Amino acid sequence: MTDTLPRALIAIATYRRPRELALLLESLEQQVPACGADVVVVDNDAEGSGREVALASSVVTTYVVEAEPGIAQARNRGLDFFDESYDAIVFVDDDEVADAAWLETLLGFLRDSGIDIALGAVITTIPDTAPTWVTEGGYLQRGIMPTGSYVPTAATNNVAIRRTRWVDAGSPRFDPAFSATGGSDTAFFLRLGEAGLGIKSVAEAIVYEPMPTGRVTRRWVARRMTRNGIVAGRLIAERRGRRAVVDHGLGQIGVGIRLVLGDLRHRRPVTATSSRTLLMGVGEVYSAFGGRIYEYKRPRRR
Repeated sequence: MTDTLPRALIAIATYRRPRELALLLESLEQQVPACGADVVVVDNDAEGSGREVALASSVVTTYVVEAEPGIAQARNRGLDFFDESYDAIVFVDDDEVADAAWLETLLGFLRDSGIDIALGAVITTIPDTAPTWVTEGGYLQRGIMPTGSYVPTAATNNVAIRRTRWVDAGSPRFDPAFSATGGSDTAFFLRLGEAGLGIKSVAEAIVYEPMPTGRVTRRWVARRMTRNGIVAGRLIAERRGRRAVVDHGLGQIGVGIRLVLGDLRHRRPVTATSSRTLLMGVGEVYSAFGGRIYEYKRPRRR
């Protein structure tokens, strides 16, 4: 297995989640050595809250503190270790747990398909106490495309990137302008796509994301959907200007309203698709006038 799979560096950015990090690393204990991979843990807490967990793990090759606050800064520190000794870099979030066959499946698909970027599946584990509108409306679950499907962008929660193609694209980095708001990974993969890199889904490469009860609220869901719209609006504005953002956002709002009314007319719960379309449109328009949601804002280090 180690001779045939791409040699991979797994980059994990973490911030004050030692318990979740321990669960992730535990899920990697068998598969990382079997696949011949290395693991770098980038702790974005200047106090090193993940140090004890990372150093106690048998699979962690490198532990480093990135004291400059920001998720983009932490991801970029992971890229610093992505040298020519590796064929691929794998990003996974610190609050996820990998399926037993995750890494072999993800890297095997990257090898066999010849694709530049392989995007795995993230399945959200929703608490049993979640209200019915969450489960009936399909909220808090990400869409999973069939294996081999091309996708327009990706996220750093379960993805593998071929190094040669990343270098061909100019070895891009994550944009710190998105650190406080989120969306640096969306911008990063959009840039790779514009450079000609293809992204395909591999639905069998699964990680699980336990959803904290504090996020299972209408307020959190609505805020996240709106924030995603703001990110989309910023990316549209960079490429096509503010007027295009307003036009696209208003169009999304119109479609979203029709979808919500259709749900209500058929006496069914308002679905995640309807809400997402409407609120992402709101976020796009809001972004065109400077609106931001600073989901990850932290005090800068003195």
